[in-house]
Amino acid sequence: MRNILKNRKFYIILVLLTLFGAGYYFSTPKIVEITMNDVVTQINNNDFVTAKKRFDLARHINNIATRKYIRQLSDICIKKIETNDYNSVKEIIGFIEQLSPSKDTEYAKKLITLGKAKMGIGLQDKATKYFDIAIIFDPSLADIYLQKGKALLKANENCQYDCDYSDMLKLFSTAIDLDENLAGAYAYRGTTYYSSEETYAQAIDDFNKAIALNSSKEASAIAYCYRAVEKYNEKDFDGFVHDRSIALGLKNELNDIVDYSKGFKMLHQAEQLMCALYDKCF
Repeated sequence: MRNILKNRKFYIILVLLTLFGAGYYFSTPKIVEITMNDVVTQINNNDFVTAKKRFDLARHINNIATRKYIRQLSDICIKKIETNDYNSVKEIIGFIEQLSPSKDTEYAKKLITLGKAKMGIGLQDKATKYFDIAIIFDPSLADIYLQKGKALLKANENCQYDCDYSDMLKLFSTAIDLDENLAGAYAYRGTTYYSSEETYAQAIDDFNKAIALNSSKEASAIAYCYRAVEKYNEKDFDGFVHDRSIALGLKNELNDIVDYSKGFKMLHQAEQLMCALYDKCF
């Protein structure tokens, strides 16, 4: 009789635990929803201290359930980008990264497109933020790193002394590691190498690679442009004329839209020197 009673107690406890577990399981999504809605409110109000506390609580309750709020946080981040609130953008990106979002290539590509549009109207700072979010959603896309590198180069285009291109170099190298046939990454990495005499040879190697791939008019235009400048410096004037002609022809085909024009300024200076020093004018 005692054994039966013990068994009854065991089953009663088991049933109670099951009911408690089921209640907790089915109630946690609602608790997470309430908590995450509060997180969103606090983020919108730029109260990141309170948001962090609520966010940590939601993740502790059910980390998986919090992930469905990734897109919502991303949308808020985009709104902050548009208002130039970059401090908030940095904070929100931190929240998104902690949620370890699943790979979402299509959404990442959408963000790349938005970033390119910002670059097209000269808003490089905004563009880089779009690329930062895109990297979270699919870090395997080589184009993200290429585009962010281009945006940073464009933002620093007027730098003349003590220019630091290390971040751009890393971005272009990452793009190449992910896609060894990405001509643009070679062309733009070449421009960063060309900023120092110590890495001129690496620059020319990259320009030659971009030309050999022959898969991007923009990349080829830049590569031929810089290679022409280098041939002028080497007094290979026939080579200069050849590469200059191709570079300008491609630039015109692109309606003069080349994202990195520093090289073409150098090319124009070389043309002027050719005319002044060697009486070979174009």
